[in-house]
Amino acid sequence: MNWWRQIWLNEGFATYVANLGVNAVAPEFEPLDDRIGQLQGSMVADASPDSQPLQNNVPDDNPDSHNGAITYDKGASINRMTEKFLTEQTFQKGLRLYLQDM
Repeated sequence: MNWWRQIWLNEGFATYVANLGVNAVAPEFEPLDDRIGQLQGSMVADASPDSQPLQNNVPDDNPDSHNGAITYDKGASINRMTEKFLTEQTFQKGLRLYLQDM
C-alpha cells in the first residue's frame, strides 16, 4: 500500500475474504447473503453528501476518517466484482502472484 491512500484494498479484501471463510466453515450462517447488504450499504454511504472517495487522496489525512461503509463494504464489493469478472481461477492466480512478490 502507498501509505494510507489504498487502505480500502486491505480492509475491503479482508471483509470480502471474511465472508468466504465463514462460508467455508459454517455455510449455515449464510454469510454470502450479507454481500447484498454490504453493496447496498456502500451505495447509500456513497450517495450521501458526506461521502468520501474510496482512495484517500490526502496523504496526511487521518486514516480513521476513511473507515466505514465506503472502505469496507464498497471495497469488498469491488473485490467480488473483480473476481466475478476475471473468474475465480484467474483472481486466485493474481493473488498468489501478488503474495509471492511481496
